[in-house]
Amino acid sequence: MIKEVETYLIDIVTRQNFEKVSLKYDESKLEVSIKSETINQIEVDGADLLDCYRKVQELLEEKGYLLCLNGSRIDVQASGLLRDSTNGISTYQFTEDFTSDKPILNIFHPSDRGYIGTVQEHRDFIANWKIKYKNYLKQQ
Repeated sequence: MIKEVETYLIDIVTRQNFEKVSLKYDESKLEVSIKSETINQIEVDGADLLDCYRKVQELLEEKGYLLCLNGSRIDVQASGLLRDSTNGISTYQFTEDFTSDKPILNIFHPSDRGYIGTVQEHRDFIANWKIKYKNYLKQQ
């Protein structure tokens, strides 16, 4: 079943809305496509929907844009089990509260622009979170 989400391309430099776009994803075929006047059309397939999303994200970054969706947040990461059980549509939100369960977010739901970042910003955030978590465990 194909689902459609309307969101915004965010300019990678100014972090402001640039253009409204339509993103479609198909859970049964594991495909994601996005179409706009600026970027024309991008279609990808992958191992799961998160894999597809990351491919789209990397292609958009090369053109200077981000998507304003949870999948572009710097503070999200999916475990293998969560990816397998949701076809990659769900991811954990990593917070500074190490004592509670991590919220689960749908990668295709809208996000606050303040949490959106590049793939490298995401990697840096998760690496720093892991260091903080290890330090937290040492103190317990």
